[in-house]
Formats: sequence, structure tokens, C-alpha cells
Amino acid sequence: MVFVSINVQFQDKNGNALAVKNYSAVNQRTNESISSGTQQGINGVGYYTVADDNTRSKLSTQGDEVVVSATHPTTGQIKTATFKISGGCNCHVARISGPQVITFD
Repeated sequence: MVFVSINVQFQDKNGNALAVKNYSAVNQRTNESISSGTQQGINGVGYYTVADDNTRSKLSTQGDEVVVSATHPTTGQIKTATFKISGGCNCHVARISGPQVITFD
């Protein structure tokens, strides 16, 4: 059995992995949070799960825009990025678009 997750990594301006504050992933169609905001421990510091097969039912088959936001822990800078992720009655969630890495200035 396969379990799919869509992750994003946060980095500082020097490319170092960064544990962020106030992480959120919100489906713009439903205005519902689809992520717990916890770090994805398998990949290490700075990796967060945007969506996974457990949240598939919160997403449409065609794909929804999911806005990810987080705050740099020391500078307070807020970064956002928009992902398009499908789910619904598909077997797994799928990243249609969206960055692999979000870098703070």
C-alpha cells in the first residue's frame, strides 16, 4: 500500500533548513485548514506536510488552491505560497503546482 504526502521545506536566505512558526495550509475553496502544522519528521527540520492521503477528502478531484503561510522564527517575516492539490475521489493526493522549497529573505 502506498501513502502519499505533499511536503514543503522552509529555508533561510542561506539555504539552511528552518523550523517556522505559525505554519498553516488553508484550502481556498472551503476556507478550511487541511494541515496540523506539525513538522514532517521523516525528512527532518524545516519540512512540513501540506496535504496527505488522510486529507484527500478535504480536496476536490480537479484540485484546489491551498495557501501555505509561515513566519520566520527570529525575523518575524511571513512567507506565503499557493499550491494546487487534487484529492477527492482519486486514490491519492497530487501536487498539480506549488513550490518544493519556500525561502525567506
